[in-house]
Amino acid sequence: MENYETLLGGRFHLNATVDAELGTVPDRGKLVVLRDSESKKVVPVLIPTEVIPNFALSKSQRYNLVIEVSRSGILDAVELEKE
Repeated sequence: MENYETLLGGRFHLNATVDAELGTVPDRGKLVVLRDSESKKVVPVLIPTEVIPNFALSKSQRYNLVIEVSRSGILDAVELEKE
């Protein structure tokens, strides 16, 4: 993509399953790898502490998310719902 800056701040819907949990980023949240249900491509997403659900994220569990492209280019989950 020639001008990635057009995506910054954009919000996108994603239906995906947890492929792997990469770890916790102190004071930020959990970094996970999600597999898009439609394209089967993997997507790294940061799930901020305030969005992390009361339940544990489970590998192979399907979730509906709204993700936002942050100014740093990181994909942040702004909404997360277990399917």
